[in-house]
Amino acid sequence: MTNNNIAELDGNDIRIVSTLDSLPHKSSTKRISEELDIPSRSIRYRLAKLKERDILKEQTVITHERKLGIRESFIFIEERRNSRKTFCKIIEENPALSWYVPTSGKYQGFILHAINAMNVPDYPRQLLEQMKEKEIINDYFIFEIIEYQEYGWNYKCFNEDGKWVWNWKIWEDYIKKEEYGQEVVEFEENPKVTSFDYIDIQILRHFILFENITQKEIGKKLALSESQIGRRLRSLEQSEIIRGYRTGFTPFTETQAVLCMIKTNNSLECIVNILKQIPYPKTIAFENRHSIGLGFEIPTNEINGFLNGLHCLRPLIDSYFVQYQLSSPTFNPQTSFDLFDKDSNDLNQVATEYEKTLEQIRAI
Repeated sequence: MTNNNIAELDGNDIRIVSTLDSLPHKSSTKRISEELDIPSRSIRYRLAKLKERDILKEQTVITHERKLGIRESFIFIEERRNSRKTFCKIIEENPALSWYVPTSGKYQGFILHAINAMNVPDYPRQLLEQMKEKEIINDYFIFEIIEYQEYGWNYKCFNEDGKWVWNWKIWEDYIKKEEYGQEVVEFEENPKVTSFDYIDIQILRHFILFENITQKEIGKKLALSESQIGRRLRSLEQSEIIRGYRTGFTPFTETQAVLCMIKTNNSLECIVNILKQIPYPKTIAFENRHSIGLGFEIPTNEINGFLNGLHCLRPLIDSYFVQYQLSSPTFNPQTSFDLFDKDSNDLNQVATEYEKTLEQIRAI
């Protein structure tokens, strides 16, 4: 079964992109050429054409927030009629509330991304309770990310001609066979904060804000040499503050961002192994060993296929709900990295921002 909702690609396009994703970040075309035995000139031409067609973007950095002392949560908001302007104003004025996006599903309203420091009260929950009390929102659901794993494309689902040949019936059949094994899933619920300094934070900030920026350009902004930036990046990678780089390959022309929140008592390993079989880039996040979040984008004409697969998965799940992201997020102009204090090297400024917002809500 072929999918018509995909850009025209050939086998060499897929070989080049898959090799690019498998090699270290920002590998040269010469390195890709050596791997594939394709001339560097041809690789540069094909990469330029893919970028020109908006099929290929720069890879983005993946960070482990808890190793920086950051608690990170996704919050699903059931909005209250006639209070949207007040809600949006509150969110946009607090830089600890990184972004929000309209959503449809169990919760009709917004998905909100919030950060908090590790050593301060649970400010996001206090904020939401205040908004409920003041009738700004109707309800909310918090999913705090303790650990997560990113998975890229399964390029084996493209054939030799560059055509996508996977379909959701394959996933359904895999679930029904009940032969998926139980690969051990291990994670630290309270990982130690890694040693870092303000310059490390600024390097991460520049990589996140400016996707095409080079190490040399970051060095100029921070008055450091390119080699100094390179050493710090390697240190951030070795300490797993930088966990990797997210693919910039987007071959499907119309996609839908989906979040699925799953509760299970004793089937964590089975469920994770099943979710990993989905060949699209995805994030599998954990709040604890009983609460899992799946986030990914799929072609719009495949949503029913995913839902049918979830139905097959139901015997292993205690409960779940699905949310659809309705547009691109509205980002706060400040990032979480802007809230780090240069002198104290901590995130305690977050508490100040939340306290200020709480006072504003109390005054409503």
